[in-house]
Amino acid sequence: AYPSVSPWYAHPRPVSAIKKWVKGLPYFLFNSVADPHKNASRVVEAFAMADLEDCLLVMVTPTKGPEAEILRGVIDRCGLAGRAVMTGWVD
Repeated sequence: AYPSVSPWYAHPRPVSAIKKWVKGLPYFLFNSVADPHKNASRVVEAFAMADLEDCLLVMVTPTKGPEAEILRGVIDRCGLAGRAVMTGWVD
């Protein structure tokens, strides 16, 4: 049998490519395109409903194009400006 959560995940460290956005705060990471079938808008809405004031939502997703603009609108509508960031693709 395998443990449900590896101890390796118990204390995650920020990936170096996103350190500039997380600034040492806990975060949720969404890594995907912003296409409608990926439900990125639902991720933002769920994060807003969770009301986790001390956490960030880091979205590794494209920052240009119509889908990105829609996603920015959802972030603004949910009052998450400054707590949800779209990074663009990272290495």
